[in-house]
Amino acid sequence: NIVGISYATGDGVDQDAAESLKWLHKSARQDFAKAQSNLGIAFLIGDGVDQDYTQAVKWWRLAAERGEPHAQYNLAVSYQCGCGIEQNHVLATKWYLLASLSYLRLGKFRASLKCMARIG
Repeated sequence: NIVGISYATGDGVDQDAAESLKWLHKSARQDFAKAQSNLGIAFLIGDGVDQDYTQAVKWWRLAAERGEPHAQYNLAVSYQCGCGIEQNHVLATKWYLLASLSYLRLGKFRASLKCMARIG
């Protein structure tokens, strides 16, 4: 994941979206949740790949199920707006709550409150 992010941002290497995706995919296939979450972002914005909300949700779900808070939050937003997945407010609430708890465990209180504010 670090190598993939380095290529995505140009940190210490020439910026290269294709190389970034290669490394992110490699990490994601080894069940590294942060890489899966980052792949979701790449598909959301179309960075080095065609923009594809369904693929973004696929990667966020894998990462979210492994407890990655950013993926949990992004999955909740996807369920809330129906982006890349059928709209479902119950599942949106579930993932907002899980993201909030995950952020709290990491000491990220503002992020946790942001999740709680989205419920309702």
